Amino acid sequence: MSGGNRVTKPTSWALVLALTSAGITVAVQVGKAVAALPAVTADLRLSLTSGSWVLSAVSIAGALGGLALGAVIDRIGHRRALLAGLLLTAAGSGIGAFAENVSVLLLSRLGEGVGFTATALSVPPLLVRISAPGQRGIVLGLWSAFIPAGTGVTTLVGPWLIDAIGWRGLWLLAATLPVLVAAFLVPTTRSLSTTAPNTHPARRESIRAVLKSRGILFATVVFASYSAQFLAVFGFLPTLLTRQGALPPKTAAILTATAILVNIPGNILGGFLRGRGVPRWVLIGAASAVMAASAFAIYATGTPLALRYAGSLALSFAGGMIPSTLFAAAPELAPRPDAAAATVGALLQGSTLGQTLGPPALAALTTAFGWQSSPILLAFAATLAAGLGIALHRSIGFPRKRHDPIVNHPPECHSAPTPRSP
Repeated sequence: MSGGNRVTKPTSWALVLALTSAGITVAVQVGKAVAALPAVTADLRLSLTSGSWVLSAVSIAGALGGLALGAVIDRIGHRRALLAGLLLTAAGSGIGAFAENVSVLLLSRLGEGVGFTATALSVPPLLVRISAPGQRGIVLGLWSAFIPAGTGVTTLVGPWLIDAIGWRGLWLLAATLPVLVAAFLVPTTRSLSTTAPNTHPARRESIRAVLKSRGILFATVVFASYSAQFLAVFGFLPTLLTRQGALPPKTAAILTATAILVNIPGNILGGFLRGRGVPRWVLIGAASAVMAASAFAIYATGTPLALRYAGSLALSFAGGMIPSTLFAAAPELAPRPDAAAATVGALLQGSTLGQTLGPPALAALTTAFGWQSSPILLAFAATLAAGLGIALHRSIGFPRKRHDPIVNHPPECHSAPTPRSP
């Protein structure tokens, strides 16, 4: 049957939401550290810098091995890796609940990070496979909201849970959620379980192709710059609001969670605008400009509390357009059909690298020079993202008139051949 007669399946929205819930569940592991940071630092007697590594440790696995892990996932199958990632996340959180010192806690966070990374790499190729071509921008825009959704909700309810069950109880609760989601996904995703062959030489070739792609490099650094700003700002926003604004911890948590959740409509807006043909460099550049301006509003000396908070809202909303723009670019960026998760892995490696380095860098800067020095670091990161957004546009331009390697040839499995017309 010719390509013109091929029947396009409608988007499976129920499965889209189920897979997105897996991402939200692992993002809870980021949010729980934001909510519990004051309690954890008090219990284990940590400095601000040591506490920053509790925030960032979950990102180290992706920062160091996102690309390589993505290639492995392309080999073993996205569904299988997704379920393994959820269970590993649960195990790490469970172990962390019993940590008596910072070393054990950080090691458990590293385990959570491997599970987080495996989950985040496995879902996008599955989403592309179950979505109609005209709706992939919206689907991937929705998926890109998984981090603010999981982080924001946990930051919001975390203080009340900590009051009731302590931060260790919160860790145990966070360990239960991935197990429940995995149990739900086992039967609902069984149709996605076929694995396409991807030999070790082919895997090495896919990694090599990804490493040679300038477009992927630019997108990866843009993601790193964005995520460094986002987690640095919102990881410490409760601390800033309580110390500078003299707000009660629960009020600071509510305000922080609300600001994080504002990122979600920004994610969706970015996916929508990209689907309407707005160039990537415009979306990335505009979002970066707003983020840089917002950083000065948040941290400038003498800024009224209301203006600080308005700046955090603007930074979150505008910034949300960047990850959805980059995730939507992944199908076009993939250099070969069997490099789907490896391409997403490179992007996620940039994201997690930014999450790993952002909070410690901001903590070191503010410890040495005060909060008012923070816009220097954040504005630099925003400027870098805007500049590389233009470089990304020049590298791959507008959507090319060629087949989509992820869409037409999903790296994990192919559906049964479409029957030919008689």
